[in-house]
Amino acid sequence: MGFAVVFCNTDNEAEREQACVSFLQSKMVDGLIFTRSLRKSFFENYLSRNIPTVVVDRDVDTAGSAIGKVYIDTRAAVYDATKLLIGKGCRQIAFISAMSASQTDRYGGYQRALEESGIALDESIVYREHYSAETGFRGAEAILKEHKVDGIVCGNDLIAAGAMQAIRQKGLTIPGDIRIVGVDNIYFSRFLYPPLTTIEQPAYEMGMAAAHMLINNILYGEPMFEQKLDYKLILRETV
Repeated sequence: MGFAVVFCNTDNEAEREQACVSFLQSKMVDGLIFTRSLRKSFFENYLSRNIPTVVVDRDVDTAGSAIGKVYIDTRAAVYDATKLLIGKGCRQIAFISAMSASQTDRYGGYQRALEESGIALDESIVYREHYSAETGFRGAEAILKEHKVDGIVCGNDLIAAGAMQAIRQKGLTIPGDIRIVGVDNIYFSRFLYPPLTTIEQPAYEMGMAAAHMLINNILYGEPMFEQKLDYKLILRETV
């Protein structure tokens, strides 16, 4: 037995996400897999609907619901990334990421690493907007205009790519003046100059796990559950 698959790209925009869900409901789909859900309030409202659902790498509480979840410990991952910069001697470490529910854990990892290392959190070097290279560029540009930082933790690799461009335009070097780390290990991160140090999420395995969980629920009534997968620190040349 096969399944037809419908993909909806929200571009990380909450309004498009809601429109996509309404569209899929109108098509009477058998199940949904969510990634990059932005509005926690919208998602919690969605939980009351009776469509089998698995969320991937989202900061939503699925306890007590019939919702499956596949994720990595993003708080621990960003904690490790921040500690890596601290271990390299960085003390003024900026954080650039998105304004979304999933960033709670990532920001928490950044905060905890600073706190444990005796480094005061400085909100003036924290910038949050979207998961995009433009956010990385604007964030780094704004921070470097007012502050001298020696490290930047980025919410994903696209943000890191934009931040690296802003750093170069400022006449600074990577990693000589500023060390930088991303999250995701997307394909082109190894081809940036210099190649980007990043946290690798097992994207293929996460997708497979989510699909298996959803299909087994639809076909055989197997219960949903939470499944945590391991991440890996990919050391390249930006640190």
